[in-house]
Amino acid sequence: MTVEHAVSLQPLEGEFKAMARSRRRRRQPEDPPPPPTGPTRAPLGFALLAIALLAITVLLGGCMQLETTVRLPAPGRVQFSHTSRSATGEALPWQNRWAEALSGSALRLSSDHGRLTITSRVLPAAQAWTLLRSSVASGAHLAGLSLPEPQLDLSERNWLLGVRQRLHVELDLRQLETLPGLDLALRVEPMPARAVRLAQPEQALPLATPGGDQAPALRWPLRPGALNVLELSCWRWSRLGLGAALIAALLILVSWLQRLRLAAGFGPPQLPS
Repeated sequence: MTVEHAVSLQPLEGEFKAMARSRRRRRQPEDPPPPPTGPTRAPLGFALLAIALLAITVLLGGCMQLETTVRLPAPGRVQFSHTSRSATGEALPWQNRWAEALSGSALRLSSDHGRLTITSRVLPAAQAWTLLRSSVASGAHLAGLSLPEPQLDLSERNWLLGVRQRLHVELDLRQLETLPGLDLALRVEPMPARAVRLAQPEQALPLATPGGDQAPALRWPLRPGALNVLELSCWRWSRLGLGAALIAALLILVSWLQRLRLAAGFGPPQLPS
């Protein structure tokens, strides 16, 4: 083979190699097209979970104990208080907002290391119930909840010797989910355990008093996600009525003894000569 033939074969060999490479490339499958783009949608389950977590954060921000105390110091008079405790030992955002919302009302507020106490004065029953409903509605609104108005009814009948009291409480918490660390309760004092006529779904339990020197009280746990109903009935004895009855009984006894004396022939009592 001459030099000229060798030189002419080298370009041809290079062209064949290039053609072979191009054919191999054609035989390889083409890459799949990219997926179509468009507005993305979050899964429904994730959205519901996010809403639930947001509600928990707004409502609590941590574990919470909330107890409402209703005091019946005298017939026709009511005093109430709300006590909320944070398990973290620090005031929660919800507690701060609730305190700010009620700061201009007729309620007394005190806060100490995650404990917020809201107390009313001793008021006539109608005024106390109105103020109690307003404070509960304010707290629920700040927590992002729309709860039905609590039903509170105190009926009394005076029988001179005492007053027959009947208390009916109905709290609809079916829209409130059961959350870990959430403890709700209603406390009524003074109130003996025998006064309970109906308590559902939780039982109203008597509170142990140290030494037994305090008035009896009841604590009724509230269950979220349920309709809570409490009915109480008791007598509130009147000191004035009992004193008048005792005086009348003594007068009747003296009159009866005087009749026995006259019947025995001793005559009416006389002064010593």
